Amino acid sequence: MAIFYIPFNQDLVGEEFGRSGQKLRANTGKRPRWWKFNIGLVKSFEERNIRVLYRDSPQNLSGAGAGTHIYITGHGESGSSRISANDETGQPSLTPVDLALQLQERGLSKTFFGSIRIITCGSGFGSQSFAQQFSAAMGSLGYRFCGIYGYTEDIAIAEDLLHIRDQAIMASATKYSKLAGNAETGEITGTARQARRKFGQNKNPFNR
Repeated sequence: MAIFYIPFNQDLVGEEFGRSGQKLRANTGKRPRWWKFNIGLVKSFEERNIRVLYRDSPQNLSGAGAGTHIYITGHGESGSSRISANDETGQPSLTPVDLALQLQERGLSKTFFGSIRIITCGSGFGSQSFAQQFSAAMGSLGYRFCGIYGYTEDIAIAEDLLHIRDQAIMASATKYSKLAGNAETGEITGTARQARRKFGQNKNPFNR
């Protein structure tokens, strides 16, 4: 399962998050094309099990089971210690500690054995990135089993990839792919996986 978690109330988030959330929700539970059962079965399973939650959604995170990917969506920039709901105003915003406390309040189990991926621009860039500070905050709250990731480049969630299919690096991308690149120039450098960075402060006690 993949959970796109927007840590702000739905009426406060930027318009692009509202559109993405509605599109992702509309596709939840759709049966993938037949060939996806033979190629990339795990990806197909994730695509068929997408959930979109906002801070004020009636559902919480208590149902996030083993292997779930939680994608934290918001606006950020390299070197910033905050993520925000609105790119123009920068408000409302959250610090890494705010976000960690919110996930705890929203019911995320201390035994959550999955991944949390901060898909905001530049969340993993630099020696004191947002994701690094978030990882430390989660560890201090007792979350020891989940993997925490940030991204070293600007990140976007793809909705329509037809206009970049001619780039070989994106030939296998889906409409759920996360893209990495430069937001100012519009250059796409590849999928977000290539810009993903894992943080280790949140240590598994059995693998120190």
